[in-house]
Parts: sequence; C-alpha cells; structure tokens
Amino acid sequence: MTTTNEPQPVGAIIAALTIPIRTRSEANQREHWAVKAKRVKQQRTATALFWQSGLKQAERIAIAQATDLPNTRLNVALWRIAPRALDDDNLVRSFKAVRDELCKQLCLDDRDQRIRFSYHQASRAPKEYAVQCIFTAGNPLDNKQDFR
Repeated sequence: MTTTNEPQPVGAIIAALTIPIRTRSEANQREHWAVKAKRVKQQRTATALFWQSGLKQAERIAIAQATDLPNTRLNVALWRIAPRALDDDNLVRSFKAVRDELCKQLCLDDRDQRIRFSYHQASRAPKEYAVQCIFTAGNPLDNKQDFR
C-alpha cells in the first residue's frame, strides 16, 4: 500500500471494510420515527467504529489522499450482504446512514464530485448480514457535470 502523494492506478483497490450491520428497505418501513432514528444512529455508530478500528492508519491515509489529489476521484462500492435481495431504489435508500457516515469520516459532502458511490448486493445464508465497502482509485475528474 502506497502512502505517497502519487495517485493510485485507476481501479486499484485502496482498502476494503466490512461492517456487520443489517440494512433494511427504508422506503417500505412503517414504523415510529424514534425506531427509525435509533436504527440510523446504530448504523452510523457502527460505521464510524469500524472505520476507526477496521482500517489501518495507512489505508485511511490512502483513502484521504485519493480525494485530496487534484483531478482524482474515489470510488466507493457499497455491497449489501443479506439473504434476500432488494430492488434497486430500495437498495440505494438502505445505504443512506452508511454513506452519510463514510462522508463524515472523509470530511466530504456526499454530493462532492471527488467521490462516487455504487450499490451492489450479494445473497448469503439466512441471518447473515453485513455491508462491505470497497474503496478504489477512480477515473480523473473532468470539468463536465456528472449526473450518475
């Protein structure tokens, strides 16, 4: 792992982080606001905890450098590990708390052009839940607005 100011090769995996939490389809939940607030707080707390303890200092530095270098982008692939799949719009919503906390840890706004998120899911055994975050060096930024 390099911790210099040299950009990582495009597509190179900088770090991977697994957070043992269960994400749900937030759009389909019919519950009291306090229940949702508690779940979001737990997801954000777990994300922050695993950010600090699950990544080596060199990995956190490499991730930060990927957003600090001029004309570079950090790609974050969020993988939902669960027994059942969600449809694509619910998949994106289920990552809201995780995405917000990752951006907070990176000191970036989640609509910043230097970071791009993609959403994926994989089936596992019953009662096996997790979120896996894979950080890769992205394509150089261009001056055009990106609406993906």
